[in-house]
Amino acid sequence: MVIGLDFETYSPVDLKDHGAPRYFEHPDWCVTLAGTYTRVSASPVSKSYDFALDPEQAKVQLAHDIEGQIVVGHNVGFEKMVLRKLGMLDLPESFIDSAVIARAVG
Repeated sequence: MVIGLDFETYSPVDLKDHGAPRYFEHPDWCVTLAGTYTRVSASPVSKSYDFALDPEQAKVQLAHDIEGQIVVGHNVGFEKMVLRKLGMLDLPESFIDSAVIARAVG
């Protein structure tokens, strides 16, 4: 099954100006929210994971929901970095980058 994934994160370091390593390594870096979207039969299912409220529970639930899925994200390299930073080293095997697809189709 295919599942869309998006993270909202915070760091006082500007990602564009200073790059991903400095952005992710700042001590105040955090995930604030994650969201997923998939279809079960004909019904869309979207879920939010509130990392600001309960980061451990959000991480456990997100790991459960993406396990065995094909993960789709816009600039999916960012999602992969966030998953690794969260300690989710057993990542799904398949990722689709919607930004790459959008560039390919013009």
